[in-house]
Amino acid sequence: MVSGISSVAFDSHPATRKRILIVDDSKLRVFLLERSLAEENYEISTAETGEEAIERIRRKNPDLVLLDQAVSGMEEYKPCREIRAYCEATQKFIPVVLLTANDSMENKIAGLKAGVDDYLIKPVNPEELLARVRSILRIKDLQEKLLQANQKLQSVQKIIESELHIVGEIQRSFLPSAFPKRPRMDISASYRPSDQAGGDYYDIIEVGENHLGTVMADVSGHGASAAVVMAITHLLMRSFVNTFKFPSTALKVVNEKLNAHLSSEHYVTMFYGILDTRSMQYTFSSAGHIPMFHYRATEKSVAPLSTKMGFPLRSRLSDDYDEEQISLEMGDKIVLFTDGIVETLNRDRQVFGEERLAEVLLRTGDRSAQETVDEIIRTWEVFRGDAPVRDDLTILVIRYVPD
Repeated sequence: MVSGISSVAFDSHPATRKRILIVDDSKLRVFLLERSLAEENYEISTAETGEEAIERIRRKNPDLVLLDQAVSGMEEYKPCREIRAYCEATQKFIPVVLLTANDSMENKIAGLKAGVDDYLIKPVNPEELLARVRSILRIKDLQEKLLQANQKLQSVQKIIESELHIVGEIQRSFLPSAFPKRPRMDISASYRPSDQAGGDYYDIIEVGENHLGTVMADVSGHGASAAVVMAITHLLMRSFVNTFKFPSTALKVVNEKLNAHLSSEHYVTMFYGILDTRSMQYTFSSAGHIPMFHYRATEKSVAPLSTKMGFPLRSRLSDDYDEEQISLEMGDKIVLFTDGIVETLNRDRQVFGEERLAEVLLRTGDRSAQETVDEIIRTWEVFRGDAPVRDDLTILVIRYVPD
């Protein structure tokens, strides 16, 4: 946890108790859930049927719903759809966590379409339950701040500015503190927001035992609102995409979720690839992101990684994404980045450009991932000089090395 958070509005222990609705017709399961959440002093209410749950939501306006999939009155996720309809009509954000024994992809996709925000597999682990609840309530606080800013921009602006530093710290806490350890993998990254809080997001996600998901995303705009959108995108990626073996499917699902729950005007460009760490096959898809780079050690060349289809996330209600695949050889590098580096202007209004970045990759061909990142940053700083930084800068380098 970032130091100092306990004294600000993003605290998981605010003065007003958070209200949680548990929907389950088993008194024993309700008792176990209440006991797991007891240390946080949440205000707990319960319902036994789907119809009763909707009535409780309208009367008590909970901050979070824990919904057991086996509860009576489900009728193909009817309570989920009604909760989403209520939220749209009242401009509220009430996350729904589905408690289910069905871990199949088909069940998860059906739930996502109906309005589920997260899943917990039964029997529920108490520590995981508490961590998920804290995380989702924290995101809910951020989302509510964004809605307030959109509705009363002038009155809220001073609050956003005073808390911007804390938002930036929370945002940075979402980025990887360490990368997964895999044989033959050398990974390094750099993240530099143009302000205290930015809209760039990168991640390495374990997709099963032998696959790594690589994320590079860029939220339009800057500041607190972009940071909130980034946080919501991070939550969606971490909650769902580790079950999808195809990058295009992951992008499609995340796009639909963002459109269903995000009220801002921001959109997100994203490049998402999955690396098979056994065969070293890299499959990737793009949602309107600029082409990434593949450094080929044998040929000492740089090739773009691009696809033909796919608009930015949330720019369309629904969209299809295509995929491409490459094979990595010893010494090859996958280089992911946001446009903050290639679109940088110096005082002479010259652009850094993709060619200059490719030249750095050729110059650092036999160097480690960290050395490559360092040289990119050094070259970028020399080029920029004292020109102002107008966009976030993020780089992720993955190198295929001998065991």
